[in-house]
Amino acid sequence: MVRPFAAVSLLALTSVLLACCTGGGIADQPPGNSSSPAPQNVAATAGFHSTHLAWDPVPNATSYKIYAAGSAGVSSSTITPITVSASPYDGTSLPNWVAVFYRVSAVVGGQESPLSTEVSATPTAGYLVGTAFEANQFRVDVFHADELGGAALRSIPGGIVLAQADGVGLLYGVDCNSPLGCAEMGLFTAGAQRVVLAANAGHFFGFVSNSLISGRLVITDSVSGTNRALVSFAKDGSDPRTLVSGCSVLGNFMTGPGSLLFRCNNGSGPVVWASDGAAPAVALPLSVNAVPRATDGQYALLVNGATGRLTTQRTDGSDTPKNISPDGAAVADALLAVSDSTALVMTLTPGNFYDTWTIPFDGSGFSHPHLNGAGSPLPGLTPVTADHRHFVVTYPMDAGAAQWRTFLVPVDASDMNLINLTPAGASVFGAAVFEDGNALVQRQNVGWQVMQVGSSGATAGPVLDGNTANYLLGTVGRYAVFQDAFAPYPLRAAREDGAITTTLAPTGNFAIPPVLLSSGRILYVDSARTPWVAEPDLSLQVALDAAPVDALYDRGRGDGNREFYVTHRFSGFYDTFVLNVDSKTVDRLPGHRGHFLP
Repeated sequence: MVRPFAAVSLLALTSVLLACCTGGGIADQPPGNSSSPAPQNVAATAGFHSTHLAWDPVPNATSYKIYAAGSAGVSSSTITPITVSASPYDGTSLPNWVAVFYRVSAVVGGQESPLSTEVSATPTAGYLVGTAFEANQFRVDVFHADELGGAALRSIPGGIVLAQADGVGLLYGVDCNSPLGCAEMGLFTAGAQRVVLAANAGHFFGFVSNSLISGRLVITDSVSGTNRALVSFAKDGSDPRTLVSGCSVLGNFMTGPGSLLFRCNNGSGPVVWASDGAAPAVALPLSVNAVPRATDGQYALLVNGATGRLTTQRTDGSDTPKNISPDGAAVADALLAVSDSTALVMTLTPGNFYDTWTIPFDGSGFSHPHLNGAGSPLPGLTPVTADHRHFVVTYPMDAGAAQWRTFLVPVDASDMNLINLTPAGASVFGAAVFEDGNALVQRQNVGWQVMQVGSSGATAGPVLDGNTANYLLGTVGRYAVFQDAFAPYPLRAAREDGAITTTLAPTGNFAIPPVLLSSGRILYVDSARTPWVAEPDLSLQVALDAAPVDALYDRGRGDGNREFYVTHRFSGFYDTFVLNVDSKTVDRLPGHRGHFLP
């Protein structure tokens, strides 16, 4: 059910506030008659329809009284307090966007202390910041996330939300003219506060990454698309610093913990540069024709454009490239995956044999976990386990075995304890990993089978789907999501222990893949392209809209009670939806590609 926004009067909100924040108290003497001090370090924070009040304990206090009001100047003479035994106190079922003011006293030996200093918090639903397209122009609109049916709080004509940056907010641009960039770049911080980073006439700006680099944002600054400079800012938009200028920035941006790599030509040829996001970038020696592939902050992993071989060097430019290609006879290297400071590398040797290696970024050593694979490990099936301890690698037609085999390869290059996920005599064409570390393998002539992983190896578990032709779309929590390869293409979920199998859509749609959400839910469409969201066990299953869509997007969890999604309609417009988990209802913001902001 799609729930329209209903207006609520201030009088009604105030009534709810007073009902939630008043209650019976014990009849002690008025505050101030106790020799005990007032509670110290009282702090109030806001949540969704809630507040959280905390304070330092008072010695020998047997209880505390909380005085709450809807306006400043809280007085014990006019308010019935709430009595609690200890800190903290959570106010619930409060109206959003209405401030609550608090003071606290302690009861010691039957006497009430003076009142604490006054604090306040305003329950919030957060904000929805969305991009709309009307009258042939983009526009950014800001809404209260629980008030999507009214007028926008504010708008930016010509604006577009570009990305969400963890720990910062939303990155936006104004009058963006790809590929040159945007006339203005900025961000929305918590509370939907707008911060303009750069807006210089004749300049074009672009974000390098939606990841912070040493706690800083980095943007490109160009004039007519040439001589681009890189500038970084603190995450609140202050402290601008030029990382490189007078250099033609060619791109190939690569970020890692505390480091940014990119290619730039200062007139002597394109080389790789590195910066920690705060200090000026440095050119890495002898990196002409090299392409950055990964960095852990201390080292840059590069591919030599002329030879196709891997090299590493320090990001401070203090050394020359070090060849870390593990096999001198190989003719090419491929970077399959990265976990922390270790790379999973495949080498191609003469005769089309493939070897797989794990190599620390500093090139200090390497592990050769498998020899003479007659065919490359499948790059598309090379995830890293959730605990970052293993790579998942499948070897087609494994040499000496005449079968496909899948292994968990330790990230630690000194650990040679590979875990074979392939039952004896079988072929396994790929694998995925559940959140608990167990694996799901595609076993020839058997289907999708669970492999229970232990320290000494893996043992076969239940078969979740016995049709080897069916598609595994991924794992979410303890569930695997499958789609049949034949009409009517039902979409199903099966629990890891084999005890539960559910049908999400009896008639599925291959054209629009489902989105597996971090919450454990699944966003998908049925054969009519109607968008749905569901728990794998169907304890929740809600249609977002009746109109057909052609794309689905996850916008993340606002809090434990709400989730945000975006769909794209055939007409070319986007809609944003808010799932209210407890009530199983949906709010809709039409015509906007929205992002949630606390």
